[in-house]
Amino acid sequence: MRPGPETNALRTLFTGLLTDETASTHLSGLISAQDIVLPDPTGTGGPAAGTYLTNTALQTPHGDTGIIALLHDGRPLLLLPHKKADWRGRVSS
Repeated sequence: MRPGPETNALRTLFTGLLTDETASTHLSGLISAQDIVLPDPTGTGGPAAGTYLTNTALQTPHGDTGIIALLHDGRPLLLLPHKKADWRGRVSS
């Protein structure tokens, strides 16, 4: 923002909002568009259906990791918690 008396009130307002964690989280979601919830086309999804995937900690046969680390290769990733399946060669595991 340009400095000046006409923007001081707005600057003060945003400074207050950014120090509040709830408001800061809300504003960052708006700015990054991660607050958007897309409709679930099947209607059978859970409460997180249509939202961005958060970086969740996972335990794999190769050790502890997170979703972001598994997506790093840029290959499709199929997460099947608590299910055994033979997807070797088709997706990263």
